[in-house]
Parts: sequence; structure tokens; C-alpha cells
Amino acid sequence: MLAVALWIAAAVLLDHNEASVLGDSDKASAAQIAAYLDGEAAKIYLGTSLFGLGTVAFLRFLATLRERLAPSPRSLATWAFASGVVAVATTSGFFAMRLGATMALDARPGAVSDEAVEALCVGMDGFFV
Repeated sequence: MLAVALWIAAAVLLDHNEASVLGDSDKASAAQIAAYLDGEAAKIYLGTSLFGLGTVAFLRFLATLRERLAPSPRSLATWAFASGVVAVATTSGFFAMRLGATMALDARPGAVSDEAVEALCVGMDGFFV
């Protein structure tokens, strides 16, 4: 329950304003995306932190589930745990790309091209294409 609540809070915090600022992110220019990330850096840091805390809670849930399923036949516990870890790793990668773009803008203002920031930010959308 805690993991899902933290993940929903992170998603709302990160995505509630994106559509109104960028419109269709497929049509937004690299400069618009970079300006959006730069302006929303605090929310992105907070949202990513909430997502990370939710991930820790979910991994704890997976560990508990694995213990309870241990007596089950055909290594159901191993499959359930491994599937959860793969899901966490995949979604964490998406959040890490946006966080990386934001951190690059903060750490080296003007040194990172808008196109590089755009590639990191919209790269996570490739999964859904």
C-alpha cells in the first residue's frame, strides 16, 4: 500500500503540470523541454525521491512475499521476486533519465545542449511507442 501511494504521489507531482506547460511533448522543442526541466527542478527532485522511497517499500513487500511463498512448489517465490525486481528496474530507469537531464542542467548550466536534455527527457517515452 505504501509503495503504491508513494508512486502515485510521485507521478502526480511529476506529470500534473507537464501537459499544460509543454502541450504534446512529442511536438515540444528541445528548448521548451530544457526550460521546463530547469523550472521544475525542485518538483522533479522531490518526485523522484518519493518514487525511490516507494521503490524501497515495494522491494520490502517483495522480500516479505518471497518469504511467504517459499514453501510453494516450482520456485514460485523466485519468479514473483524476480518479476517485481525487473518491474522496479524498468520504471526506475525511466525516472532516472528525467532526473539525469535535470541534474545535468543544474550542474552545468549552459554547458549541456538542449538536444541532449531532450533526448534524456523523452527517451523514456520510447517504451510506450
